[in-house]
Amino acid sequence: MTVDNPQQLKTAVIVHGYHLYADNWKELVWGHPEIGILGCASKALTIARELNAKLMIWGTGASERDGLKEADYTFNFVQQHATGSMYKTLWEVDHRFNRVSQNTKEEVAVASTLALQEGIERIVLVSNPTHIARCLQTALTHFWGRPEYDLLRRNLTIAVSDVCWANSGPEDVAIFEPPHRGDLPKLQTHVLAKNVIDLSKKGEKFKFFLAEWKGLIAKFGGG
Repeated sequence: MTVDNPQQLKTAVIVHGYHLYADNWKELVWGHPEIGILGCASKALTIARELNAKLMIWGTGASERDGLKEADYTFNFVQQHATGSMYKTLWEVDHRFNRVSQNTKEEVAVASTLALQEGIERIVLVSNPTHIARCLQTALTHFWGRPEYDLLRRNLTIAVSDVCWANSGPEDVAIFEPPHRGDLPKLQTHVLAKNVIDLSKKGEKFKFFLAEWKGLIAKFGGG
């Protein structure tokens, strides 16, 4: 599909949710727009206005505060802080609240289903510089090989806020691609990395693994 005016695409903006007890939550969500530093939600409102979005999808249900799920608490917070064109946009766009998702994978799946139901042609993922790569990879994985999502996959877009996870930056994100160069050995480091992610969900067992892993890295001169 070729679109001369990108505003012609029926667009949904996904405002990726952040755990309500995350460090620097307010900055992550809102930032300081008055000095040009946009958090996830203020960036999402800016993009929604620029692209004439029809829908904003707020996540998630992974945390709760003051009796409200993450999606509702975040939206209420944004209502209290939005001014000017952001406040205007907030009331010009339709909103959906994803209160069931517990992680990024589920968040993308729920939002994508909503997008199909609403006849959306383009999804814009909005998150911070230390999370957006995983959001994009998760969405591509969800869409890949599923014809019903072909249009959303082709038009998939990201928008990046200005506030990273606390005490980190984009350089702290580790990405392991499958081997592809013909002049290098085909080491399966990406498979090992995915296995580590699976292990990270195993609580105390993972702590023992980390201790062993740290020792192994030191043994070979790393760290």
